[in-house]
Amino acid sequence: MQTRKPANVELVEFKCDDCQRGVYRVSDNQRNAMWPHKCTYCQKEVLFPFPYPCIEFNGERFVLDKHVKRDMPKPTN
Repeated sequence: MQTRKPANVELVEFKCDDCQRGVYRVSDNQRNAMWPHKCTYCQKEVLFPFPYPCIEFNGERFVLDKHVKRDMPKPTN
């Protein structure tokens, strides 16, 4: 059974160096050594070794599923 409890977390984002208005989001689902990201404002493309945004808790990073789409098989009955 799943249980939940509150936790204080931080959202970690990368601001675009060019436009200073947008933030980078994963732009492709390739899983290589580097993750392609695209600025939400000016569309500049960059590579990062970790997908952003993420949540940080106690020094560990967690990926937000809604920003990294995964082709997962549907469960069978």
